[in-house]
Amino acid sequence: MPARHDGVEDYHPRWRPASKEEMAARNKASAKRLCLMLGALAAVLAGGTMVRRALRIQRHLSGEEAAPVERDSRHHAAVNARNRIDALKWLASDPALQPLIARKQFRRTTPIDRVPHDSLSFEKFFRDYESAQRPVIIENVPIGGAPWTRDLIRERCGDARVTPVVDNPTKGEEWGNLKKAEATTVRGFLDAIQRGGKGAGLYMHDWAIPKHCPELLRDYAIPKYFVQDYLTQLSVDNSDHGIHSKQYPYKDSWPSLFVGEKATGSGLHVDSGDTHFVMHMVDGVKDFRVLGVADRILAYENRENGTFAADLFAPDFEAHPLLALAHVYTATLRAGDLLFIPGGSGHQVVNQGPVIALSYNFVDASNVKRVITAFEASQKYDRADSMLSEVDEGALNTALDAAPLPWAEARRIRAEGVR
Repeated sequence: MPARHDGVEDYHPRWRPASKEEMAARNKASAKRLCLMLGALAAVLAGGTMVRRALRIQRHLSGEEAAPVERDSRHHAAVNARNRIDALKWLASDPALQPLIARKQFRRTTPIDRVPHDSLSFEKFFRDYESAQRPVIIENVPIGGAPWTRDLIRERCGDARVTPVVDNPTKGEEWGNLKKAEATTVRGFLDAIQRGGKGAGLYMHDWAIPKHCPELLRDYAIPKYFVQDYLTQLSVDNSDHGIHSKQYPYKDSWPSLFVGEKATGSGLHVDSGDTHFVMHMVDGVKDFRVLGVADRILAYENRENGTFAADLFAPDFEAHPLLALAHVYTATLRAGDLLFIPGGSGHQVVNQGPVIALSYNFVDASNVKRVITAFEASQKYDRADSMLSEVDEGALNTALDAAPLPWAEARRIRAEGVR
C-alpha cells in the first residue's frame, strides 16, 4: 500500500486537477455528444433512419463534408459530377427512403411568415430572420415618391438600353433557365411586351437601376432593413489596398428592376456569392418557391454551372424522386410586399400577371463570412476578402434602430465610401 503523502498527486500519481481549458474542452465534448443524441432522437421521431440518412447524404453532397477541390480543373469537376450523380442514384434507391419517395410529394410545404412593416424592427429582423436563415414577407413597405408605373419607367428611362431575357425551354442548361434576347431600349421593350406577338415572353430581369437609370430612384428610400449593406459602403478607390471600383462588380447593381407579363419568371437558381436576396413588389402578383441550403441537392443541383434539373412549380417525382425529401417554402407577393430570402437558398418565380418589382442582393454581419467563402470558392473575385474587410462588422450593432435611407444619401455613400 502506498505511503500517505500530503499531496493527492503523490498518492495517485496519474491523477491531477484538470485545467480550465481541459474542463471547457470536456464540457464542449459532452455537449456535442448530447446534441448528437438529441438529434438522433429527433430523427427517429421524425421518421427514423430515412430522415437521418438523407440529412447525412445532403451534408456530404452539399460540400459541407467534402475536401476542397480545384474549381478550375475539368477532371475534378467531372469526377465530382459523376460522384454526385452516383450518390443521388444510390440515395434514391435506398430502401429506407422508399416510404417518403413513394408519396410523390414534398416532404413538407410551409407558407413563408408574414409580418407587418410597422411592427418589425431592424433588430428583430436581424435576429429572427437574417441570422436564423429564415425567409419572411414584410408587408406594406413604402417605396416613396411618385407611384412606379410603366409610364413613369418609360418617361425616366425610355432611352436607356436593356437586354431582356426569355425562358429557356431546355431545363438545366442556363442559370435560372433564362437566356438573353436581343438588346433594345426600355421604351422598345415596353412597347414590345404591350403588343405581344414576338414580344411575348420578354422579361426585364435584374436590370441595375443605379447603372442605367438612377433618375428612377430620385424619390426612393432604401428600406431600413438593408441600409447596412456592406456592398453599398465600399469605397470607390481604396488605393491603400490596391483595390479599385472595377473590382467591385456589385457596387452599383442594386436596386434592380423587374418588369414582365404573365407566365414570365425564372427557374430554380441561387444568387451569386450566397448574398441575401430581397424582392419588393411594386405592382402585380408573383409566386415564389424557396428551397433551403441543405435541400438544394435534392432538386438535382449542378454546382459546376449553378443550374437545377428540378422544377418546384411542376415537380416530376418520377424523374427527380429525391424532391420527395425536400422542404419547400411558398409565397405569393402583392404590391407592397417585401420578401427576404436568406443567402444560399434556391428560389423559383412565376409572374401571375403584369408585374413591376425591385430587388436587392446584400451583405451584412449575418452573412459576410459565408459570402467571402463563396467568392473565394468561385475564384472569380480574388479581392473578395479585402473588399469586404473594408467594412467594420461591428458597425452594424450601432444602428439597430435604423431608418430608411434616402437615395440621395445612399449615392453620397456610394461615391465617397464609408471609411
